[in-house]
Amino acid sequence: MTVSESPAIDTREQELRYDLERARTAKDVALTQATINTWNAAHRALEGYLAERSRAERSDDILLNASEVAAWLNREGWRGKQGGPVSERTVKYHIDLKTLVRGKEGFGKKSVLNYAQANLTAPPESSAPVLDQDHGNRLKKAMADERELKVAQLKSELLNAGEEAVRDAAILRGIMQQLEIAAPERAKRLISELAEFLTDEQRGLLTARLPELVEHDLERIADIFDRLAQDGGVRGEA
Repeated sequence: MTVSESPAIDTREQELRYDLERARTAKDVALTQATINTWNAAHRALEGYLAERSRAERSDDILLNASEVAAWLNREGWRGKQGGPVSERTVKYHIDLKTLVRGKEGFGKKSVLNYAQANLTAPPESSAPVLDQDHGNRLKKAMADERELKVAQLKSELLNAGEEAVRDAAILRGIMQQLEIAAPERAKRLISELAEFLTDEQRGLLTARLPELVEHDLERIADIFDRLAQDGGVRGEA
């Protein structure tokens, strides 16, 4: 195949596959309801797009399977012998009986009409085709799936940001609590380390000020964490 004969790259499919892979990675890293919803939305968006593209690429005169045959006949106004909608089950039954024969690519609409005229109830004269409407509905569904994907991605990003903020706040609180608990022990250790350089009287005075030293230590801890909170909290390494 020459360069000029190379098939065009479907950038929309690439984008949707990238979204799906990114959603799968996020789900593997953190299995939350948000990441699951995002992956499901990405999967539906890709499947919907591929299905719609497949319908657009093949001939409008070809129906792929019993489900499409039944749906098309119902849209055209055909009914079963008892007056009800044409069911996929009925079509499959007639396919098994060779009443309706599948061609190489699928069921041609001309063959389907011949089958319908012989086995079904014809539509009323006022019945009009609604193929364009059905195509529009499929496009709307694909667009809705894509919007749902974008909304799910946004929600996931917001939830992840919120979860990160909550986690950082919990880390800060935990560190602060541990420092506060250890404050008296730090003050005692300081006095012990200075003891050999002090007289008995100085050691007594310093020991008497132990509560004051602890309070001063706690104030410094509080100041440090206030500054961290104002700067945005805990930051990971870049």
